[in-house]
Amino acid sequence: MHKLFSTLTAIVLLCAFSITAFAAPTEEEIKVGFFLMPGYNELSEDGSYSGYSFDYLQEISKYTGWKYQFIYCSWPQCLEMLRKGEIDIAGPALYSDERGKTYAFPDLSCGTSYIKVTARADNAAYTYGDYSEINGSTAGMLNGSNVINKFNEFCAENKISAKVKLYDDAALLQAALQNREVDICVTSSIRKLQDEKILATFAPEPLYFMTSKGN
Repeated sequence: MHKLFSTLTAIVLLCAFSITAFAAPTEEEIKVGFFLMPGYNELSEDGSYSGYSFDYLQEISKYTGWKYQFIYCSWPQCLEMLRKGEIDIAGPALYSDERGKTYAFPDLSCGTSYIKVTARADNAAYTYGDYSEINGSTAGMLNGSNVINKFNEFCAENKISAKVKLYDDAALLQAALQNREVDICVTSSIRKLQDEKILATFAPEPLYFMTSKGN
């Protein structure tokens, strides 16, 4: 049953990539921007890639014949390289009208995520659901992430504010939280927690792999 489910899932996922935005000759190598996200995009010491998005693309390749070149870069670098056409695919990413002006998105998503606010597991100053405790805190986020706008909306709705500090990758962000450079982290739910507790979750949205316009 599991094998049948995986096969059917792969067929459905193929449909997401069948639009013109992701059409490519099977003999060509597809360049994929690969940013680190613990539990989702990972790079081992021997240089091998793994994680959900890596496995997702491998399933797609069984039907498209695509060969990949994974290019390690930060998320801001992914966005810039994709805009310039230096890579073909980047993701997963949340859709926004602003991104839609620059990048092309498939019809179907590659999953769903929500935004989560976390604090150090041993930080007694914060409890789940008490948004007033977030007011005045320093919030760490990933540079170039659409989470920033969503968090600003969340703060406005709950009449709170927070100082924002940006980091280029998830490892730096997690280290900043553990080193008390920031009080809280605001990230997508795809990031694996590390000695953290969840304070709030909101804004569930689909995730996509995207490409540059006209690719």
